[in-house]
Amino acid sequence: MQDEEEANAMKKTPHVSTAAGAVRTLAVAAGLLVAVGCGAPPAEAPTGEPGAGMPTAADATADAAAAGTGAPTLDIAAVATGDTVVVDHVSMADMPCHAMGNVIMGQCAPDDIERIVGELEILPYDAQAMADQPCHVMDSTIMGQCSAEDIARLRRESTILVDTGLMADMPCHVMGNTIMGACGTDDVERLRAEMRDAR
Repeated sequence: MQDEEEANAMKKTPHVSTAAGAVRTLAVAAGLLVAVGCGAPPAEAPTGEPGAGMPTAADATADAAAAGTGAPTLDIAAVATGDTVVVDHVSMADMPCHAMGNVIMGQCAPDDIERIVGELEILPYDAQAMADQPCHVMDSTIMGQCSAEDIARLRRESTILVDTGLMADMPCHVMGNTIMGACGTDDVERLRAEMRDAR
C-alpha cells in the first residue's frame, strides 16, 4: 500500500528522476525561452563599431513618436558637434559613464557629467599663449596661467550641454548652459543659436 501511495505521489509531484527526464525538462525549458524571445539572436548583428547595435536616445525618441506619444526626435549626431555635448541616457547604459566624441553615455550621475564635460577638449588649452596673463578664453582657446581646475571650469562654462533626461516632461528650454526637456533637433538648434548670440 505504501509503495502504491509513493508511486501516486511521484506522478503528481513534478521532478526529474532520470537523466533522460532531465534532458527532456531542459529541452522544454529552452523551447519556452526561445518562444518568448529570451536567448533569440539580435535582429541586427553588431558591426564592430563602438555602440553598434545599441539603441540610442534618438532611437528611443523615434520609437516614442511612432507610438503616438508625440515626443520630438533628437538627432544626436547632428547636434553633438562643436561646443555642444549631448547626454545619451540610452546608449551603453550598462557601462560606466564615459564620452565618445561629444556624446556622454553610460551610467552617469550629475557629477560624472560635470567632470567629463570639464575633461572634453571642447576648448583647447595653449600653455604658451599669453603665459604671463591670468587664465582666460580668447578665440575659442584657453590660455594664460591656468590650473587644471581653471581649464575644467572654463570648458564647462563654454559648453552647451543637451540633456533631455532632465525635466523630460517639460517643453524644451534652457537653464544655465543646459538645454533640457522634450527637445527635438530643431528646438536644440534654435536654443543653442540664442545661447551663442547671448555670449
